[in-house]
Amino acid sequence: MSVLLRQPVFLCGCALRTLSLPFFSQPYESLFPQTFWIHIHPNRPGVCPSNIPVRRFFSLRLYVGACPDPVGVANRIFSAACRLLFSLASLFRVRSLCFQWLAASFAKIRGVGWGVSAKALRSLRLRVIFFPLCRLFPSLRPRNVDASRTSNYHRFKVSGPRSMDESAKLAPFPLIGDADPVPASLFTSYPEQANTLALLYEVSREITSILDREELLRRVAQRVKKLVNYHVFSVMLWNEKTQHLESAFVMRYGDSIPARTRIPLHQGLTGAAAGQRRAVRVADTLTDPRFIGCEVDTGVAVRSELVVPLLIQDRLIGVLDLESAETHAFTAEHERMLATLASYVAIALENARLYEDARETERRLQDDLSTAREIQRQLLPSGAREVPGLDLAAGYCSARALGGDFYDFLPYGKGRLAVALGDVSGKGTAAALFGSLAIGTMREHIVEHPCPPPEMLALLNRRLHGARLDARFIAMAFAVYDAGERRLTLANAGAPYPILLRDGNVQQICASGIPLGLFSDTQYDEVVVDLRPGDTVLFASDGILETEDAEEREFGLKGITAVLKSVSPKDSAKEICDRILDATDEYGGGGFAPGDDRTLLVLRVTDHASTDFSKLPIIY
Repeated sequence: MSVLLRQPVFLCGCALRTLSLPFFSQPYESLFPQTFWIHIHPNRPGVCPSNIPVRRFFSLRLYVGACPDPVGVANRIFSAACRLLFSLASLFRVRSLCFQWLAASFAKIRGVGWGVSAKALRSLRLRVIFFPLCRLFPSLRPRNVDASRTSNYHRFKVSGPRSMDESAKLAPFPLIGDADPVPASLFTSYPEQANTLALLYEVSREITSILDREELLRRVAQRVKKLVNYHVFSVMLWNEKTQHLESAFVMRYGDSIPARTRIPLHQGLTGAAAGQRRAVRVADTLTDPRFIGCEVDTGVAVRSELVVPLLIQDRLIGVLDLESAETHAFTAEHERMLATLASYVAIALENARLYEDARETERRLQDDLSTAREIQRQLLPSGAREVPGLDLAAGYCSARALGGDFYDFLPYGKGRLAVALGDVSGKGTAAALFGSLAIGTMREHIVEHPCPPPEMLALLNRRLHGARLDARFIAMAFAVYDAGERRLTLANAGAPYPILLRDGNVQQICASGIPLGLFSDTQYDEVVVDLRPGDTVLFASDGILETEDAEEREFGLKGITAVLKSVSPKDSAKEICDRILDATDEYGGGGFAPGDDRTLLVLRVTDHASTDFSKLPIIY
């Protein structure tokens, strides 16, 4: 099949931007799946030169001259294009398919367009009406076409199909350059309608990007003032709780003024418009018994009024009220224009309200999180005194405002100190609360009857399993240090192995177990380590070991070992703790937020001459 098109010809739908009639949404060149040929033949339709190997010709001419009715022209173009589609479908058995490059010649052909400048022509948006028939019907693919340089036809080659990403960037077409949103001919033929279209275009473009209610209504009032000579512009919003319309914005002679008016439904002109869900226009307020004067609030003796309800699917948002000191100030055209504008304003006001509610909710949530973070910090101790021969330090870095890691220091009798480090599954508020539950349970049990670490973990396991809190569990290590014997007794419930640094050598203390809260009757093993002066024991959460670099390699035991190898006998537990945390920060990139909470406990055994172990440790 060959489609011979004489200039000027439209093969695509044409829609005005300002009329909001976008028939199509993809650029036409992106719909063709392969290279195709474009032919322009100078002969009249129906005449087929002998040197063209085609079987049939189909021609279509559509001349569009200057016309004041853009909707009619658009409809003609759309109807003609639809007829062309059916014609092409009926001729799908023929060989070749020829097209005119419409985009390159549209603004250059005499007699095409609105009879105005190319600037006005560029205000049209082209959209494709032609389906990819070449893909649906393989016989339509171009072949046997004479494309030699001596041919009477001109050959134009178009690149292959665009990717979906490229097509998404091309559609919809924006306005080119400084194109006018409304054709200039429309202002000449129908100035009032053109001004209304221009206003709706400006308002719809601006209000979608404004989320501040005061600024939004100020812009709307300024735009409406260009077409309607009002004296007072006001917006009242509907309050579901009080069942009243309440003043939200009032502008008089270009300046906003404070107003606190509350009106129930069906009272006054504003209440009537809101209650009846339709616009109310009063030419002379003195003749309407529904009118309620507000001269004290606005300072204007109102003689005419136009009230339009703001609705979203029949749900009342508020009313838009225009008042004038002159009679018959508002016309039926003003009423129609504001009724159209009201839907845009209602949606924009609802968006502004939702945005403000979201901001207020976020602000309140941030305040709550800040308070909870401070409370969580207060639950975690800083250190312990009255433990002879033990230097103790802790480090804690949460990935979020609230962390799921926790640790605790507990007095476990005279000269004995218990240390615990736990990691709750997950992060955030729920994990922090679950960790607080574990700390509270542990402290309560220690006060009543201290027990060995395996029994403590078994007790916590039963209590946490009984809570059945959304399959949460805790990986935890619990140890008791006896200062008199320099002995560390510990049990582990799924936490990383503790690390022992002795005489420059790093080794893991192998103690394993099932995390708390998974099974009700789990038992745990006890591990005893006799320490010597100079020994350092390190308890670390998995956030320390699993810190990753840019290549997703973990810090791991190798990283901790490298840091501990550089420790000198004079380094305190606090210095060791800070050095490890700094190393993980540097390893993870520094500027990136950590992916998991990081918690660290360092116990360093020192030499001491005291023999008094009768005091209870003091936690601070």
